[in-house]
Amino acid sequence: MFTSTPPYQWFKEHGLPHSMNNALWLLIMPVCIGLALLFLIWRGLPPRLRTQKQTDANAVPMPSTPMMPIVPAQDLSYLADPYYDRFFGPDSWRDGLLKRGQTLVEQWTTRLDYPEKQRREHDSKNWLGEANEFARKHLTSEQINEFMLHHRIAVSGGKKYDFAMAITQAGTVPSSEDGNLAFEIFGKIKLLERSRSESAPTIDDELDRRDKIMLKCVDATASGKKMFWALLEGGADELTNNDDLAYIINQLVENGHKNQLDFIPSSTWLHVLKKARLSPKRPSNEVELYDFICHLANLRPHLSNKTPIELIDEALAEGEDIERFCEGLNDGNECQQRVNVWLENTKSLLRASATDYFAIFYEAMEKQYTGYLCPDPDPQHPKAVAAMSKWYADKERLEAWQMVRKCLGALRSIKSKLRATLPS
Repeated sequence: MFTSTPPYQWFKEHGLPHSMNNALWLLIMPVCIGLALLFLIWRGLPPRLRTQKQTDANAVPMPSTPMMPIVPAQDLSYLADPYYDRFFGPDSWRDGLLKRGQTLVEQWTTRLDYPEKQRREHDSKNWLGEANEFARKHLTSEQINEFMLHHRIAVSGGKKYDFAMAITQAGTVPSSEDGNLAFEIFGKIKLLERSRSESAPTIDDELDRRDKIMLKCVDATASGKKMFWALLEGGADELTNNDDLAYIINQLVENGHKNQLDFIPSSTWLHVLKKARLSPKRPSNEVELYDFICHLANLRPHLSNKTPIELIDEALAEGEDIERFCEGLNDGNECQQRVNVWLENTKSLLRASATDYFAIFYEAMEKQYTGYLCPDPDPQHPKAVAAMSKWYADKERLEAWQMVRKCLGALRSIKSKLRATLPS
């Protein structure tokens, strides 16, 4: 085969296919060409891949790892219930209350039929209960007092008038029980919005304030003042917690100062100091100071020889004078002070002379005012109407006027009950 004889002649001499037209040759040639191409491709692969293919070919087949079962996603749609707002912090809870409250206000300005109307009243009462719970947990004592007692004056007179017209057109009488419900929601929404921008003082802030007042009281006692007057000079009557005042007094007593309040119950110390601040009387000696504190603490009620009805008549006359004072264009702060002094004096009177009826007066102070929003001006005199708009703008004056009105009503009721017990 390896001679100078041409291949096709050698194939012919040995009986092998030598013509391109031969059928066997036509079958062999494509196979040979394909094998040659595969060899060239294999040679072109990197050594690492060739080794891996050989290893994979010799590898023992391993059982496949079973797939983990697919766990369906947990349904958290129940968290959309408004009840869960409280668990995401005060801000989230307040935002949820505001959103639902605005929806209720819109419903109150829309005429509804049964059963939508009944559902609206039910949702409104539930909303108020939740809003009151939020206030008790997350507002300051001053904010709580405004939220619970003075929410009707939180909104300006113009907006209140527009809301009254809107609910009237929707079929609700503003002075009715439903109207009071709508106005309470309307006012408390405003107070919730206001509380969002007011940062509540922390416990540390309250302690710092107490310590600063105590240092002022120490300086006052160091200058020779008695503890009672040192407490007033240091501003201890501005504290909101009687326990803080007791702490200051105990610290001063431990350092050798005499407590002029030790003969009255410690729970009344802050109350007596607040009354002393408003009193124009200033005792000049130890005996007068003792009598002064006794008078403030109402420890000598038996010295009066007047009957309970006579004492109540005097309190009514004084209260009616204060009511007329508040109806004028007088300073709101002064109106508040006069009303507060009258309230404390009247409570002391009832504790001493009509104990059984004290609860009536106290409940009147705490309950919501439901009477006229302001004194009625004479419609025949436009100047009176204009003056009333100016009068209504002072919230302190309005609040004092409403407080004395509802307490006068309770005092008149007590007087009637006392008269009924007298022999005919």
